[in-house]
Amino acid sequence: MRDKTLDLDWRQELAREEFDYPETVEEWNNFFRHLERRHLVPNGHVFTEYKCVNWLHTNGLDIPVEGVFRVTWYSFSPLVVYKWPATIVELRATSVRIVPPIDTVTVGVCPAPAVVYDYRYRRARNDRIFKYATYTLKPGEPFRSANDPKLLAQAERHLKRGRKYYEVPVTGKHKVLWAVAVVLAIPPVVYLLYQWHDRRHVAKQ
Repeated sequence: MRDKTLDLDWRQELAREEFDYPETVEEWNNFFRHLERRHLVPNGHVFTEYKCVNWLHTNGLDIPVEGVFRVTWYSFSPLVVYKWPATIVELRATSVRIVPPIDTVTVGVCPAPAVVYDYRYRRARNDRIFKYATYTLKPGEPFRSANDPKLLAQAERHLKRGRKYYEVPVTGKHKVLWAVAVVLAIPPVVYLLYQWHDRRHVAKQ
Protein backbone atom coordinates (compact mmCIF):
# COMPACT_ATOMS: atom_id res chain seq x y z
CA MET A 1 0.00 0.00 0.00
CA ARG A 2 1.26 3.48 -0.89
CA ASP A 3 2.22 5.43 2.22
CA LYS A 4 3.45 8.96 1.53
CA THR A 5 4.62 9.41 5.11
CA LEU A 6 7.52 7.09 4.21
CA ASP A 7 8.72 9.36 1.38
CA LEU A 8 12.15 10.97 1.73
CA ASP A 9 14.01 13.60 -0.27
CA TRP A 10 16.09 12.23 -3.15
CA ARG A 11 19.39 12.19 -1.24
CA GLN A 12 17.83 10.27 1.62
CA GLU A 13 16.22 7.89 -0.88
CA LEU A 14 19.66 7.16 -2.34
CA ALA A 15 21.05 6.53 1.15
CA ARG A 16 18.41 4.00 2.23
CA GLU A 17 19.98 0.97 3.94
CA GLU A 18 18.11 -1.50 1.73
CA PHE A 19 18.97 0.32 -1.51
CA ASP A 20 22.11 0.08 -3.67
CA TYR A 21 22.65 3.57 -5.05
CA PRO A 22 23.20 3.83 -8.87
CA GLU A 23 26.63 3.06 -10.31
CA THR A 24 25.94 3.98 -13.95
CA VAL A 25 24.25 6.88 -15.75
CA GLU A 26 21.50 4.53 -16.95
CA GLU A 27 20.80 3.31 -13.40
CA TRP A 28 20.85 6.93 -12.19
CA ASN A 29 18.25 8.00 -14.77
CA ASN A 30 16.07 4.95 -14.04
CA PHE A 31 16.15 5.73 -10.32
CA PHE A 32 14.83 9.26 -10.80
CA ARG A 33 12.18 8.16 -13.31
CA HIS A 34 10.93 5.55 -10.85
CA LEU A 35 11.04 8.04 -7.96
CA GLU A 36 9.08 10.65 -9.90
CA ARG A 37 6.39 8.14 -10.86
CA ARG A 38 6.15 6.82 -7.30
CA HIS A 39 5.55 10.32 -5.93
CA LEU A 40 2.58 10.67 -8.30
CA VAL A 41 0.83 7.59 -6.88
CA PRO A 42 -1.85 8.64 -4.34
CA ASN A 43 -1.77 7.63 -0.72
CA GLY A 44 -3.42 4.28 0.01
CA HIS A 45 -3.06 2.85 -3.49
CA VAL A 46 -2.52 -0.94 -3.45
CA PHE A 47 -0.32 -2.13 -6.32
CA THR A 48 -0.22 -5.88 -5.68
CA GLU A 49 -2.62 -7.94 -3.58
CA TYR A 50 -2.33 -11.66 -2.83
CA LYS A 51 -4.97 -13.84 -1.25
CA CYS A 52 -4.75 -17.54 -0.46
CA VAL A 53 -8.15 -19.11 -1.05
CA ASN A 54 -7.43 -22.78 -0.34
CA TRP A 55 -5.12 -24.69 2.01
CA LEU A 56 -4.04 -28.29 2.26
CA HIS A 57 -3.74 -29.56 5.86
CA THR A 58 -1.60 -32.69 6.04
CA ASN A 59 1.06 -34.22 8.27
CA GLY A 60 0.87 -31.27 10.62
CA LEU A 61 1.57 -28.83 7.77
CA ASP A 62 -0.57 -26.04 6.29
CA ILE A 63 0.28 -25.77 2.58
CA PRO A 64 -1.23 -23.08 0.32
CA VAL A 65 -2.56 -24.79 -2.81
CA GLU A 66 -4.67 -22.05 -4.40
CA GLY A 67 -4.17 -18.30 -4.48
CA VAL A 68 -4.91 -15.15 -6.48
CA PHE A 69 -2.62 -12.22 -7.33
CA ARG A 70 -4.21 -8.92 -8.36
CA VAL A 71 -2.03 -6.15 -9.83
CA THR A 72 -3.61 -2.70 -10.16
CA TRP A 73 -1.73 0.04 -12.01
CA TYR A 74 -2.25 3.71 -11.25
CA SER A 75 -2.99 5.98 -14.19
CA PHE A 76 -0.82 9.11 -14.31
CA SER A 77 -3.34 10.79 -16.60
CA PRO A 78 -6.21 12.69 -14.90
CA LEU A 79 -8.49 11.62 -17.78
CA VAL A 80 -7.99 7.88 -17.22
CA VAL A 81 -9.16 5.89 -14.20
CA TYR A 82 -8.40 2.18 -13.83
CA LYS A 83 -11.42 0.58 -12.16
CA TRP A 84 -10.23 -3.02 -12.46
CA PRO A 85 -6.93 -4.84 -11.85
CA ALA A 86 -4.61 -4.78 -14.85
CA THR A 87 -3.56 -8.36 -14.17
CA ILE A 88 -5.18 -11.24 -12.30
CA VAL A 89 -3.12 -14.39 -11.83
CA GLU A 90 -4.66 -17.53 -10.33
CA LEU A 91 -2.34 -20.22 -8.98
CA ARG A 92 -3.47 -23.78 -8.27
CA ALA A 93 -1.38 -26.72 -7.14
CA THR A 94 -2.44 -29.97 -8.84
CA SER A 95 -0.34 -32.24 -6.61
CA VAL A 96 1.75 -32.03 -3.46
CA ARG A 97 4.68 -34.30 -2.68
CA ILE A 98 6.66 -34.17 0.55
CA VAL A 99 10.21 -35.46 0.18
CA PRO A 100 13.17 -35.60 2.57
CA PRO A 101 16.15 -33.26 2.03
CA ILE A 102 18.12 -34.41 -1.01
CA ASP A 103 21.43 -32.79 -0.16
CA THR A 104 23.06 -30.66 2.47
CA VAL A 105 25.28 -27.62 2.09
CA THR A 106 28.10 -27.05 4.54
CA VAL A 107 27.49 -23.71 6.21
CA GLY A 108 30.19 -21.17 5.38
CA VAL A 109 31.54 -23.04 2.36
CA CYS A 110 30.97 -22.03 -1.27
CA PRO A 111 29.59 -25.01 -3.26
CA ALA A 112 30.56 -23.56 -6.67
CA PRO A 113 32.72 -20.76 -8.14
CA ALA A 114 31.09 -17.47 -7.28
CA VAL A 115 31.56 -13.73 -6.96
CA VAL A 116 30.52 -12.73 -3.45
CA TYR A 117 28.89 -9.40 -2.59
CA ASP A 118 29.36 -9.20 1.17
CA TYR A 119 26.95 -6.70 2.75
CA ARG A 120 28.46 -7.19 6.20
CA TYR A 121 31.04 -4.61 5.14
CA ARG A 122 28.52 -1.89 4.31
CA ARG A 123 29.68 1.43 5.77
CA ALA A 124 28.92 5.14 5.37
CA ARG A 125 31.19 8.12 6.01
CA ASN A 126 32.07 11.49 4.45
CA ASP A 127 28.99 11.38 2.17
CA ARG A 128 30.28 8.09 0.74
CA ILE A 129 28.61 4.71 1.04
CA PHE A 130 30.54 1.47 0.65
CA LYS A 131 27.74 -0.88 -0.38
CA TYR A 132 29.51 -4.23 -0.08
CA ALA A 133 32.88 -5.94 -0.33
CA THR A 134 33.48 -8.13 -3.39
CA TYR A 135 35.67 -11.18 -3.80
CA THR A 136 35.77 -14.45 -5.74
CA LEU A 137 35.60 -17.93 -4.20
CA LYS A 138 36.58 -21.28 -5.64
CA PRO A 139 34.52 -24.45 -5.00
CA GLY A 140 34.92 -25.60 -1.41
CA GLU A 141 36.63 -22.38 -0.34
CA PRO A 142 35.22 -20.90 2.89
CA PHE A 143 33.53 -17.52 2.95
CA ARG A 144 35.67 -14.78 4.42
CA SER A 145 35.11 -13.47 7.91
CA ALA A 146 33.41 -10.17 8.74
CA ASN A 147 36.76 -8.56 9.63
CA ASP A 148 39.00 -9.65 6.76
CA PRO A 149 41.90 -7.10 6.55
CA LYS A 150 41.84 -6.90 2.73
CA LEU A 151 38.10 -6.33 2.60
CA LEU A 152 38.28 -3.75 5.38
CA ALA A 153 40.97 -1.95 3.36
CA GLN A 154 38.68 -2.13 0.32
CA ALA A 155 35.97 -0.36 2.30
CA GLU A 156 38.37 2.23 3.70
CA ARG A 157 39.69 3.17 0.25
CA HIS A 158 36.18 3.84 -1.01
CA LEU A 159 35.24 5.90 2.07
CA LYS A 160 38.29 8.11 1.48
CA ARG A 161 38.38 8.48 -2.30
CA GLY A 162 35.22 6.95 -3.76
CA ARG A 163 32.37 8.77 -5.46
CA LYS A 164 29.90 10.43 -3.12
CA TYR A 165 26.61 8.59 -3.28
CA TYR A 166 24.63 11.62 -4.50
CA GLU A 167 27.04 12.56 -7.32
CA VAL A 168 26.09 11.70 -10.90
CA PRO A 169 28.11 8.69 -12.13
CA VAL A 170 30.77 9.53 -14.73
CA THR A 171 31.86 6.92 -17.27
CA GLY A 172 35.32 6.56 -18.76
CA LYS A 173 33.96 7.98 -22.03
CA HIS A 174 32.77 11.13 -20.26
CA LYS A 175 36.15 11.56 -18.59
CA VAL A 176 37.89 11.37 -21.98
CA LEU A 177 35.48 13.92 -23.46
CA TRP A 178 36.10 16.32 -20.56
CA ALA A 179 39.87 15.91 -20.96
CA VAL A 180 39.64 16.63 -24.71
CA ALA A 181 37.46 19.68 -24.03
CA VAL A 182 39.98 21.06 -21.55
CA VAL A 183 42.89 20.52 -23.95
CA LEU A 184 41.00 22.20 -26.80
CA ALA A 185 40.09 25.14 -24.56
CA ILE A 186 43.68 25.91 -23.56
CA PRO A 187 44.87 27.63 -26.83
CA PRO A 188 41.92 30.10 -27.03
CA VAL A 189 42.32 30.97 -23.34
CA VAL A 190 46.06 31.55 -23.76
CA TYR A 191 45.42 33.69 -26.84
CA LEU A 192 42.81 35.82 -25.02
CA LEU A 193 45.14 36.30 -22.06
CA TYR A 194 47.92 37.34 -24.42
CA GLN A 195 45.66 39.84 -26.18
CA TRP A 196 44.46 41.26 -22.87
CA HIS A 197 48.03 41.61 -21.60
CA ASP A 198 49.17 43.25 -24.87
CA ARG A 199 46.32 45.78 -24.84
CA ARG A 200 46.97 46.57 -21.21
CA HIS A 201 50.65 47.17 -21.97
CA VAL A 202 49.78 49.52 -24.88
CA ALA A 203 47.29 51.44 -22.72
CA LYS A 204 49.96 52.07 -20.09
CA GLN A 205 52.25 53.59 -22.73
